[in-house]
Amino acid sequence: MPNEIDLFSSREMLEVVETVYPVGDFLLETFFHFSDPVVHISEYVDVDVVKGGRRLAAFVNPLSEGKPVERKGYSTKTLIPPYVKPFRITTAGDLLKRLPGEHVYGGKSPQERAAYQLGRDLLDLMTQINRRIGWMAAQILNTGKVVCVGEDISLEVDFGLADTHKITLSAADKWTASTADPAGDIVEWKDLLAKDSGHVPDVAVLGLSVAQALKKNELVLKQLDNRRVIMGQIVPQDLPKGVTYLGELEGVQLYQFLDYYEDDSGVLQPMVPANKILIGSTRAEARMHFGAIKDAKAMIEGVSTPYYPSSWIPDNPPARHLMIQSAPLPAIHEIDAFASILAV
Repeated sequence: MPNEIDLFSSREMLEVVETVYPVGDFLLETFFHFSDPVVHISEYVDVDVVKGGRRLAAFVNPLSEGKPVERKGYSTKTLIPPYVKPFRITTAGDLLKRLPGEHVYGGKSPQERAAYQLGRDLLDLMTQINRRIGWMAAQILNTGKVVCVGEDISLEVDFGLADTHKITLSAADKWTASTADPAGDIVEWKDLLAKDSGHVPDVAVLGLSVAQALKKNELVLKQLDNRRVIMGQIVPQDLPKGVTYLGELEGVQLYQFLDYYEDDSGVLQPMVPANKILIGSTRAEARMHFGAIKDAKAMIEGVSTPYYPSSWIPDNPPARHLMIQSAPLPAIHEIDAFASILAV
């Protein structure tokens, strides 16, 4: 049999070879202040939105009465952070099995394996949660909403991206066409977002196909500001994995972001669709929110945290249960400062 070990042959165990797929947090850090989240102790999050105007003060005679100006009203939006709580069970049988990279003889004790496995499981569950948060951010930037569907849950959080901010370029304007003018497009999008939100976009994230088309555009090659590219290397920024700085065009920083997730069918999908451009302002109000942890023990202890891990061993059947609970929601409160473009 292939797994039989010849006891009379010498063997050596090499270090384990492990493929790790780090979670790209570029979208979260760029637009949602992921490292500085807002943690709530409530199930619902209400946001009062006051939208100003661009009125000019009226001219009057200095001896006349002042011109009364009415106040702007406000609207209240209610956000419901969706809930996740990935869960893993470790049995006694799992602790009797050799770990990857462990020597066949004279290896670790069950206690050492338990401690090691606990750390690995915590990291794995946290990675799953953060990848889900990254997926939510990408969905919101792409469609203006996030649809959360799971067992016994169907929740949609819609931030109201206007149809005029969901742009599809014509065949002649697509960035793969010889008649394309990416710089001219960016100028138009800047004007649209500035007019609707008061914020001028400063970052655009390009999907793979769009980035490839941009690099081949003869007109762009003459306009693209490559001051940060020296001998093919990007300086001085130490960009995270999956991110490539492409250059600056019409005052907008252009990035390519390659990160993937498995859909419900197990098929890899890009976080940023290959044919899309996600453009927005880093100065617009957008935050990373975490709702209340719906756990009796956490509430009794007064715990307010983005992630709540817990571990316990029931008597029947005896196995260690590990779970991390979280209620994450990246939210764009000034959605008019963003647009999603089908560019190729």
